[in-house]
Amino acid sequence: MYDKRQAKKSKSRISEFYLHLLESVGGILTIFPLIFIIRHKNKKKSYLILSFLWVMLWGIMLYNSFHK
Repeated sequence: MYDKRQAKKSKSRISEFYLHLLESVGGILTIFPLIFIIRHKNKKKSYLILSFLWVMLWGIMLYNSFHK
């Protein structure tokens, strides 16, 4: 909601780079609620693709860490 308020005020918004950085360090649990419940960046295909790739990477890492 912060980002949308900033947009309405014509102020700086949260960059996609920062969002992907948060995803990469473990924020993958917030990707789907943000995209599908709050509808944050749900129409931007490049964001969705990169987010999906982060989820896949985290899934592979988690799978490998528990199945050794």
